[in-house]
Amino acid sequence: MTGRSGSPERPATRFHEALLGETITWAIAHCPFYRERFEGLPVPQTPSELSPLPLTWKHELRSAGWRARAGHLTPALRQHTSGSTATSFEVYRSREELEFVGRFIGSLYPTDSSAPRTLELFLGNPAHGGHAVLPSPSFVIQGNVYDGAFLPHLAASVLLDSHEIPGVEPRVTRITGALTHVAAMTAVLRSTGMDFSAAKVATLSVTGFLMTNRWRRLLEDSWRCYIENCFSLTEVFGWATHCEECDAFHFGPEVVPEVVDVVTRQPLEEGRGMLALTSLYPFVQMQPIIRYVTGDVASIVPTRCRSDYPAHRLEGRLSHAWLATSGQIVLPGVDIINALDGEALVARGEVFRDWYDRFPIARELGPPMAELVTSGDDAALRILCRFDPLMYPSEAKELTGRLASQVAPAIRSGFRDKLTIQLHGPGAAIAGYKPSSV
Repeated sequence: MTGRSGSPERPATRFHEALLGETITWAIAHCPFYRERFEGLPVPQTPSELSPLPLTWKHELRSAGWRARAGHLTPALRQHTSGSTATSFEVYRSREELEFVGRFIGSLYPTDSSAPRTLELFLGNPAHGGHAVLPSPSFVIQGNVYDGAFLPHLAASVLLDSHEIPGVEPRVTRITGALTHVAAMTAVLRSTGMDFSAAKVATLSVTGFLMTNRWRRLLEDSWRCYIENCFSLTEVFGWATHCEECDAFHFGPEVVPEVVDVVTRQPLEEGRGMLALTSLYPFVQMQPIIRYVTGDVASIVPTRCRSDYPAHRLEGRLSHAWLATSGQIVLPGVDIINALDGEALVARGEVFRDWYDRFPIARELGPPMAELVTSGDDAALRILCRFDPLMYPSEAKELTGRLASQVAPAIRSGFRDKLTIQLHGPGAAIAGYKPSSV
């Protein structure tokens, strides 16, 4: 079968072609912001027809306020973004859309199954506001990593104990939460000597932040289980899951992903650009999100697995990338942060600071302290070290060499001699990466 575009039909294609036109029509009918923005433009029926519609940016939605929302619906939930790419803004979900999503998700799970439900530990994130309560094949125990005193108790009474809950497995086999929270819990449990082999966790499902190579190794070494690495954001209903075979992410059918050229703002069929996402009606009703620029760098890559979904490599924040004066991406932030995060001699930013006395290991949880400074087409990677390079010159030379060898292959051709690596000792004024943005 082929879709309207003539290309081989995929499950996502059927979803998109059934709902995209209705999504745009709904937004025009109920949101003055989109009605004025799309006036006189054709209503796209397929993702390939989206490009005439202008891209949407966070600051525009924030300024539009309720003009970008369907005000006739009943507000049921307010969430807010973390502010990692810009000032935070509120996202509203309506009772009507939550009821639809509940019915839809509920239809995916059998109600007459005699198998016990999965017991899941969910590490909630109060930074994003309320949570939608939806049907699930799991029975969920909620935890909060912001309470440091709770973490040792977490191991003793939640992860290692058996629980007598009718119709539910006796042991926690799944942990879900933001990567920062899962990583913090893991680090503290390592420091308290927990026997991870005594836990029965089969899946860690993490989202929200870049999983560096170092953190993947630490999580795998600790839990010895499958790691489900997900990409999502508060504004958009839908997510992408990392595929080991493709070394890339596959978005689900409920969201339309595009990769857009940084300079021309036109969609790409291959290569690297900015990620833009569209949420589909009726999954999103009160606050439509159409061609929304997420602030992330993404590349379209070949699908190597048996999936019918396109593959996207997500490569960090656009604000962390090295951009040439022409606007082209010279080096994505993911390659810089991966290289820095693997080095023990690179200083860390502060997160969970109130834990430092009780759990010294928390000092290792922050992002690497570095900043990329550009001047024309030249760039300097300024790095804060845990030692003074002037006092340990051989160590400084070795560290510079290791970082250069890791970063250089990812630099766009013609720019490799334009990057300098500068090491600085404790006390140097380096802003570093904002923890919530990595």
